[in-house]
Amino acid sequence: MADDVELKEPRAWDSDKAAEGLAGMPLPQDLQLLLLIGIFGLLVLYTLYFTTQIVLPIVFAFILSLRLSRACAFSLVCMFPRPSPHCSSSPCSSAV
Repeated sequence: MADDVELKEPRAWDSDKAAEGLAGMPLPQDLQLLLLIGIFGLLVLYTLYFTTQIVLPIVFAFILSLRLSRACAFSLVCMFPRPSPHCSSSPCSSAV
């Protein structure tokens, strides 16, 4: 039963097609351009590092609101009342 299986060799890359693909997309040869790309990449990473304190809570709040929207819709279907914006039972209302 194992003799019935034929193994096919994978096709080798045609060297002409590979050379055409590399020639169509050359790497930049200008040193100044490479340095500018490197500096730009470092600046993007630097900016992302320092904006995480602002962006991360916003992204987390957005994802949390997406996840809780179904629970909120389900609570409205089950006839739970929507909370009023100025609830008198909050602990902060007695301090005002």
